[in-house]
Amino acid sequence: MEVDQSDRRLLALIQDDCRQSYAELAKQCGLSPSTVHDRLKRLQARGIIKAQVAILDPIALGLDICAFVQITLSHPKTVAGFLDKVVKLPEVQECHHVTGDFDYLLKIRASNALALERTITDKIKTIEGVIRSHTAIALSSAKDTPAVDCGRTSQDQS
Repeated sequence: MEVDQSDRRLLALIQDDCRQSYAELAKQCGLSPSTVHDRLKRLQARGIIKAQVAILDPIALGLDICAFVQITLSHPKTVAGFLDKVVKLPEVQECHHVTGDFDYLLKIRASNALALERTITDKIKTIEGVIRSHTAIALSSAKDTPAVDCGRTSQDQS
């Protein structure tokens, strides 16, 4: 079943604030509360809604450093072990397999430069297969959001 415009509107609204009641969502979408409930359950069952979570402010929690670490692995046979270890590190917020000169891009949050150094040196570089890393520290972030565009899809634009 396709995601229609009503679903997209609901997704945008709950992405902005998932604490809204079905009645509040229904009013904003022109639907009944029971229809909102059914649609959200269906979107959850399909895996489109992965979770409803609180988004925390890392700076307020003392995680002042945001770094992007590019990783090169020695051989494809080391990928599974690398991923198994890196996804378990709480400092690593994101792990992406990327194109280009490096194999993976990690987003890491740390309290300070020393904590970042320890994470990279003691936890990441010690993983079997890691042969090179390159780190860039974000000085500031003009946009940092987990939100996705619920509007038009690439199929809609053709």
